[in-house]
Parts: sequence; C-alpha cells; structure tokens
Amino acid sequence: MKSFYKFTLKLAVIAITFPMISCLFGLRSGTRIQDLLPRETDVPGWAQQNGNFFRSAKSIRKLNGNYAICNVKAVALADYYSISAPEDVINVRVIKCETTLDSFGLFTLEKGFSTVRYEKDDSYYSDNGLYFRKGDYYVRLETKNIEDIKKGDLSQFREIIDNLLDPIYIKDELPGWIHVFSQSKNLTDVVLYKNGSPLLPGVKNLIVRKRIAQDKIIFIFFSRINGDKNGSDLIYTIVNADNEFVVSKTGSIQYFYKENPEGGYILMSNKGQWLYGVLNAETAVIGTRILNTLNSELGGL
Repeated sequence: MKSFYKFTLKLAVIAITFPMISCLFGLRSGTRIQDLLPRETDVPGWAQQNGNFFRSAKSIRKLNGNYAICNVKAVALADYYSISAPEDVINVRVIKCETTLDSFGLFTLEKGFSTVRYEKDDSYYSDNGLYFRKGDYYVRLETKNIEDIKKGDLSQFREIIDNLLDPIYIKDELPGWIHVFSQSKNLTDVVLYKNGSPLLPGVKNLIVRKRIAQDKIIFIFFSRINGDKNGSDLIYTIVNADNEFVVSKTGSIQYFYKENPEGGYILMSNKGQWLYGVLNAETAVIGTRILNTLNSELGGL
C-alpha cells in the first residue's frame, strides 16, 4: 500500500512539474512570429490589415536579398491604419535573426551612414519611421506620412513589440571585438557587413567605422579572423582576387593599396588575427599615416 501511495505521489509531482517545465522551455519555440505583431486592442485607434508571416528560406529571400546573408529565420509584417485618418498608415515588420550579431548586422546595414535622428546604439528615427533592434530581433516601423504620424504613435508601437519580445529574445551581448578602434564603445557610427562590403567582398564580419581625421570624414575597417588563419591569409586572398592592389611598406608595416573607384585610396594591412585599413584616404601618404595610427591602437590585441 505504501508503494502505491509513493507511486501516486510521484505521478502527482510529475503532473504538476512537467507543464511548468514545458512552459519555461517552450516559451521561445512556442511563440509564433505573427504573435509579435500588436493586436488592435494593444493600439487603440489603429486597425490592422494585410498581416502576413514568412518562415521558409525561399520566401524570406524574396522579401530582401540581405535577409539570407544576415541569417533571418522568420518575418512577420502588417499594415496599421488610423481609424480617424485612414491615409495615415504604419507598416510594421518584425524580423527574427539567428543571433544577436546577425540582427545587429542587418540593423546597421539598412541604416548605413545616412543622416538619422535621435540615434542610439539600438534605435533611430529617419524620414521613413522608427527602427530598433533587441537581441536577435530587428523591427521596422515605417510610414509614408512621417509628418502626420506623431512620434508618440511610433513609440507606442515600439513599446508594445518591445514588451512582447522581452520573454523570448536572445540576451547575448555583442562580441567585444566590435568596439575595436572606439574608446567610447559607440556603435552609432558602425556598419557590420556579414559577408563583405562592395569594396571588400568576401570578408566575413567586416566592420566599417566612420571617423573624423583632420576635419575630414574617413571610413576605417577591420575584421577579426577566427581559427587557424590570420589577417595575412585573408589579405592574400583579397589581393589574389583583385590584381589592382599594390604592395608597399611604411616602417615595419607591410600594406596593400589601390585607388578607390569612388574616390581616394584603399589601404589595408594586418596584425596577428586582425585585418584593418581605410577605405577613402585622400592620398596614399595620408593613408599610411592612418594605418600607423590604427596599428598603434590595436596594441597587444
């Protein structure tokens, strides 16, 4: 009889505990991407239409060619129109990436170095709307009537989606190497190219950072090479694919340079696991000064 009661008690404990465990572990997998779109009851005065979601790689790739590069796994989108002014429409797009670094890459790639307002590391306003990222998610709140739709309306949509993301987003920090060449760790002047830029194709996780040097805007770049290879291996891969690069030396630093078709000179060098350089040096001589500065800043990294 005691064995029967013990067995019954174990079953009761399992029956109570299992749903709790399932709830905890199933929250992320059980949340559908479309559930992250605000409901009409969440945003009084707005009505939803044209709601849709995408999970297959083929359909996601059709939405935007950069989505495949940035490992987008799911997208939900919908239009919300103002009931009192139907011409005022907010287009909402919630984008789920594989990692925090992927969402950061897509966020910065679409922002670029254009002029934006109220810019922070994880959000900004432009003439088209409000954009923000949170962990592995990137959200676009766009409108064609930016002058008619109040900033508070966009902020309301952001707050709703932000709260919906809270229990499920990946809370991983961005890797520390992103902050190289930035004492303030500022990320508003950075673009991450997951698979290389048009000027340096094929360079994985290439960071381009805007800087002011002698009252001129320059764009420096760097990439940290993982595994057995180092920066010199990557440089020779680039040079072998582009015979316009010329090898030279400044002090103890060997570098490669060529004219940038968009103006100025591209110079690049390496130090250990790092590839680094400048995309738009005014002259090759100025470019070598920039390389020397960057080499010094890398220090013991």
